[in-house]
Amino acid sequence: MDIKFKVWDGGQIISLSKAMYNDLVCVQHNRDDGFSIEPVFDNVEIMQFTGQRSKNGVELYAGDVVRLAGYGDYICEFPFIELYEAAAENDIGAIIGNIYENPELLA
Repeated sequence: MDIKFKVWDGGQIISLSKAMYNDLVCVQHNRDDGFSIEPVFDNVEIMQFTGQRSKNGVELYAGDVVRLAGYGDYICEFPFIELYEAAAENDIGAIIGNIYENPELLA
C-alpha cells in the first residue's frame, strides 16, 4: 500500500509531501515554474490514504465519505475496519464527498 497524505488547510485540499517535522508540515506544490515547498502549521487536518478506492477508482482518504453496500454512508476514519471489510466483499460504492469540504455530511 502506498503511504500518501493530503491536507485540508481550512479552505482547500492540498497534496502533501511525506515531509513532516514536529508540528510543521511541508506541502509541495506543482507549479508551472517548478516546485515550491511551503510551511503549513497546526491549523490543518492531515488526511491519510486508506489504501482503498471507490467504485469509480478514486483514492479514499481519511475524512472521505463513501457509500458501503449493507452499511450505508461511511466516514473513512482510522483504522478503517469497515472499509477494509467492504473492500474484501467488493462492496465499496461511490465517494460522496469529505467532511471538510462538505461538513453537512457529518449530520
